[in-house]
Order: sequence, then structure tokens, then C-alpha cells
Amino acid sequence: MNIWQKIKKNFSNEPQSKFRADFEESRKIFEYLERLSGIRIDKITDYNSYLDAVLGKIWASYRACDMVSNVVSSTRFQIVNQKGIPQKDKEMERILKHPNTHETFTELLYLTAMHIKLLGNAYWFKDSEKLDGSLTQLIPLYPQYVKVHPDKKKKIGKYEYTRNGNVVFYRPDQIIHFKRPNPKDPILGIGDIEANLQLFNDYLNQSEIKTKGLERGNVPA
Repeated sequence: MNIWQKIKKNFSNEPQSKFRADFEESRKIFEYLERLSGIRIDKITDYNSYLDAVLGKIWASYRACDMVSNVVSSTRFQIVNQKGIPQKDKEMERILKHPNTHETFTELLYLTAMHIKLLGNAYWFKDSEKLDGSLTQLIPLYPQYVKVHPDKKKKIGKYEYTRNGNVVFYRPDQIIHFKRPNPKDPILGIGDIEANLQLFNDYLNQSEIKTKGLERGNVPA
């Protein structure tokens, strides 16, 4: 099978025949198309590329995430005991209004819902500045900068947060980790992009080729 037959096979309109080549063959095809057309073929591989795909390229997906996040952030909350009876707690009421010095609780919920839907994971750092260890702030961590270190006994040994060249390690009890259940990973959740990775890759690449056009003919788009 020559290179053109391989390209035609992998870019077929039949869903079952799309991207059936193994990884090495696909990589060669992508590189060949890039050289031929001068158009970069996007490869979504990590959290940053997931975010780039939705926040700037696929408006419909962003709008869907935005709608869900708005609904979550507009939900009303109150403090109750184990029997569901409302309780008074000044510190927790303060946290539910202003969890940290930069955000309201509504903004924190919106960001959390957006992270869970797009990336499958969201993290809150429980800041305890008081000597008694009581909670003073809830600070969101951005999933693309978080690395979870597994532990054989405790499941999670520590959280590593790297941003602007600074690395901070957190104990598991310092982090509230929200995640979508992932059948393939007991540690990390799965988001919309990862669950539909092939469809997103296909859409982005065909959209890019269609938008810019090709200078040379006989190349499927």
C-alpha cells in the first residue's frame, strides 16, 4: 500500500475506517501532510492541549461546559447536620461566601465545574493558617499543573503543583480532589476531551485544512 492509499484510507468518510493505522504509521502520515500542505496537524496529548482545543477552537464544546458550570455555580448551599437540619457556623458561612481573597464561592464553583467537565479533575487546597489547623481558605489548583503521586498503601502519596517554575508538594489531607470516575484509572478522572479524543482530533485537523485550504491538489481534506 503506497502513501496515498494509506492517507485515503485514514481520512475516509466511513467512521469505522478512520485512523485505523497504528501509531507509527499515523505519525508518518501526519508529518507528510504537514510538509506537503504547510499546515500543522494538531495532536491533542495533554491537559494544556485539551484546554487549547476547547477554549479557542471548538466553541460548541466550550458553550456546553459553560452552561453546565453556570448551573452548578448558581446552586444554593447551606450548612446542615447529618440529619439535614440547618446549622449555624460563622466560619463556614464565610467560606461559602468568600473562600479566598481572590474569588467568591460562585466563581470557585464555576471554575471547579469547568475543570471537571473539560479535564475530569479539579483540586481545592485547604489552607489552614491558624494554629488550631482550622480552615481559613479554599484555593483552587489548576489541573494542568498538578501531578498526583500514587502510594501503594494510601493510594495517593502526595500532590505536586508546578507553576512558574515553582514546585510545591501537598499532603493528601490538604487537597480536596474532585474527579469523574475513570474505569481505566483509579487515581485520575476523565473529562470530555479525553473521552472523545479521536473525534476532537479529527474535527480540529479537518477544520484546519478546510479553513486554510491546500496549495497542491489531490490531497483529501
